[in-house]
Amino acid sequence: SVEYLTRQGMMIKPIDHVALAAHEPLVMSPLQWHFLFEQALQDVLTGQLDLMTSLKKHYKQSLERSDLPLPQFVDWHDWQSLADDEVFQSMCEAVSLMQAQGPWQWGEAQTRETPDVVLPAVTIVLNNQRTIRLHGVAEGFFEADGMIQAQFVVSGGKSASWHKNMIKPFLSWCLMQLSEHPLIPESLSLYLLFSNQCISKKLRYWSTDAVSFASQSSVRRYLCDLVSLYLENQGSFLTFKQINQLKTNRDMDVPFEVPYLKKSSKAKTVHPFAYRSWSDEVVLEQQRIYQNSIDYEGHLNIANLAEKKALDSPLVAMYQRFWPLHAMMMIDWEHQS
Repeated sequence: SVEYLTRQGMMIKPIDHVALAAHEPLVMSPLQWHFLFEQALQDVLTGQLDLMTSLKKHYKQSLERSDLPLPQFVDWHDWQSLADDEVFQSMCEAVSLMQAQGPWQWGEAQTRETPDVVLPAVTIVLNNQRTIRLHGVAEGFFEADGMIQAQFVVSGGKSASWHKNMIKPFLSWCLMQLSEHPLIPESLSLYLLFSNQCISKKLRYWSTDAVSFASQSSVRRYLCDLVSLYLENQGSFLTFKQINQLKTNRDMDVPFEVPYLKKSSKAKTVHPFAYRSWSDEVVLEQQRIYQNSIDYEGHLNIANLAEKKALDSPLVAMYQRFWPLHAMMMIDWEHQS
């Protein structure tokens, strides 16, 4: 009854002053999950607490400030899946034997924290003889035996085998390969930490009989091409997800230049990056899929913010920009015969 509610201290009349009204959020935003996970991960990697205990500790601290939803509105299921994930457990065990490193800084890039390592900007010269200095920041490194061994990247979203979070670590690794420092390795383990799974990849050189990405010169050439393409196609729109959805009919008479399938595979289709040239039919089909993608109404907000420039040859553009990273991430090079 109203009398009972009044005795409990509740206000029966509507609150006129907004400052007197308490607002408890009902859902956890991806950004809130991300911050919560980053905090908990520090406890896990330093061996202080297990993942679930640490997550709930930091959740409780934020809950006391009314920053997060009440427990009834929080779903811990995905995080329990991550805590039980074998790759995550192996990562925690491996990293527990390493020393955390602060940020690495190239050139004049801005950092949130004082960097542990400061290196000169990487200088590249484009085909038109224009000199470009590349600045950057990388973090999440772990060192052991006098060498960087691993890097982890945190995402509050769901896992994916091909994810945009791979781009920045890859570019940082490229800058490393063109820099001089005793801690720099040729390869390092990359751990992508999502809310439901940990994915382990390897940043490394790779090569086949036909094509390679296996030296400082190939890294420098790739970065030169990448910067040139960016300068030439500013404002162009390229859907990242489509890169991993590409496929083309397999020609059994034409050998792969990059082994996207095992030799014993009977698959009739293959990723077109397995080849470096394609039929007109394949190019036109990917052009159609690309055009449908950029016309999708979910991308209209991009068009409202900036001019949306379609690429004339999206398959070629995807290959030029992403082929070394995609092959590095999607192929198990350690078990190639």
